[in-house]
Parts: sequence; C-alpha cells; structure tokens
Amino acid sequence: MRRAPPSGSSELDSQAHYQVSFLDRTEFLSVAVPGTDGLAHWGDGGLLSVRYPKAAGDGSLGALDLRGLEERHDLQATTLSVAKGARVDLGAGSGLCVLRAQGRVHLAGRLERQIAQTDEPRPGPAIPGHPYMDGESLSQWLERARAEDWPWTVVIAGGDLVIDGDLVVNTPLLLVAGGWIRVEGRVDQPPGQLWLLSEGGGLRMDPTATVPDLVFEVPDGNPLKQTLHLAAVSAPLPARVISYRWLEPLVGGRQGAGRYEVSYLPATGPVERGRAVAHPRLLEGEGPVRVLLELFVPPGPLWDPPSLDFVTLRWATGR
Repeated sequence: MRRAPPSGSSELDSQAHYQVSFLDRTEFLSVAVPGTDGLAHWGDGGLLSVRYPKAAGDGSLGALDLRGLEERHDLQATTLSVAKGARVDLGAGSGLCVLRAQGRVHLAGRLERQIAQTDEPRPGPAIPGHPYMDGESLSQWLERARAEDWPWTVVIAGGDLVIDGDLVVNTPLLLVAGGWIRVEGRVDQPPGQLWLLSEGGGLRMDPTATVPDLVFEVPDGNPLKQTLHLAAVSAPLPARVISYRWLEPLVGGRQGAGRYEVSYLPATGPVERGRAVAHPRLLEGEGPVRVLLELFVPPGPLWDPPSLDFVTLRWATGR
C-alpha cells in the first residue's frame, strides 16, 4: 500500500492534491454503474468494501429469469430477474417465500403473491413494531420464520435490488440488498408491512417502511458461483481547479482474495465503464474528474473481499 501525504498539504508550491478518504459519503453518488452487480459499501471505518449477506444463498439454481407460475418457496440463484412485460405468480400457498440471488435482482415485470384468504397473517412477525429479536441475524430470523411458518415474502440480493416493474403481495414484505435498493416502479403490500434492510428505496413505496434491526452475517466461506462485481463513482473532484496537469494518483487498499480497480471518468456525461481511463491525464480537456472504484470477489475457498482506503488525486498547477 502506498501512503498519501497528509490531507490538505502540498508536496511543492506548484503541486497540490485532494485525498478521497471514503469518510465523507457526500463525495460519492448512489447511481448504479451499468455492467455491475451493485453498489459497493461505505463501512464505518472509512473503507469502501463489500457488504454481502450470508442469506443471499448458495446460487445453486444459476441465473433465473422467472415467468408464469412459480410455486417454489426458496429460490437460490446467482442472478434473478423478471423481464419487462412478464408476469410471475408465486401462488396462493402460505408460509415463508424467499427469493434470493448472490448478485443482482431485477424485477422489471410484475411479481405477485396473493395467499389464500383463509391463510391470514399470524401474530408475531406480522405485528408492526419490533418483529425481530435483539441481536438476531438475518439468517437466524429466516430460520425462525421458516420453522414457525410465517406468511412473509422476502427478496434478497447480494448486490442491488432493482424494481422498476410491480411487486404486489398481500403478505408482510422484507427487501434486503447487500448493495442498494432501487425502486422506480411500484411496491404494494399491506399497510405498515414493508421492511427494508439496506440503503435506498423509492418514491412509490409505503411511507411507513421500517428498517429492521437485523445483523448482516458474513459468509462462513466463499459461497459465490460467479464473480461478484460492485462499484461506486464519485462526484466531480476536485471541485475547483483552474489550470493544472495531472500527476500520478496514489491508491491505498487491500486486494484480499479478490481485486480492486481504480479508473477515471469525465466530469460530465453518462457513467459508463467503457468511458473510463487508467489515468486522469488520458481524459480530454481540463477540469475535474469522477473516480470510478470497482471491487471484484471471485469464487474460491476463502471469503476475503478487497477494500479501498483512499485515493489521492495529485496535480501540478500552472504550466
């Protein structure tokens, strides 16, 4: 790891730098980076890292594109989708129904679950307030819900959970994402029965949605069937520089049993990995840049994801 100079100092009178330390999330956007599984996570210690729920499953069913009637009540996929225009009916059976994917979940069509009217929600987890035990992990809660036959619908994504179609259920609903929950479509469930375990959300959602106090468990080993690819992109940095030339950036982090990549985008235009370059000076023109940060976790015996500690942008002023 290469260490950056202290934030705010100059190496020479004609040189300056800006350190991106990940302590201030206002420097970063929550936008999705196309071609990735989802948004990387800002940890409490100022690291950009991988937050991955053990409950995302074993990926044994591979990539699932759901259509028609689907009565299996524990789907464990690598990625899971409902295509635009498609309609999926999860059946009228009661009890716990869990749809999980190690990577991205994308519901672009309609996913519906209407349990039979005789199977009314039972006391316990369906009561608004505090349906979780103190210190309980997501995996433990799912085991308890399954054992006690709770009539919940749960959707879990190891990356982002994207809903730009319709998700309509008449059961309590829990949405979980290791990345970000992105709802531009419609989520409809009984009033007061929507629970989110992640950042994000959407405008067309129950305003009483509650974030449960559940623990994200780290996997016991590496469960991935394919590489998990997470990313984040900064706002234009530095905000105000008039004339300069870029020097070599400094990067600090650890590769772990995966790898990180740092590249640079123009300050304006779409966020596309194909527009990114390896060094700021390879971009056309002058002005701020956006920093693209990517984390890759491949399948393997160890669960040791990469993380990033800082990126230092350096430039020489004048000509």
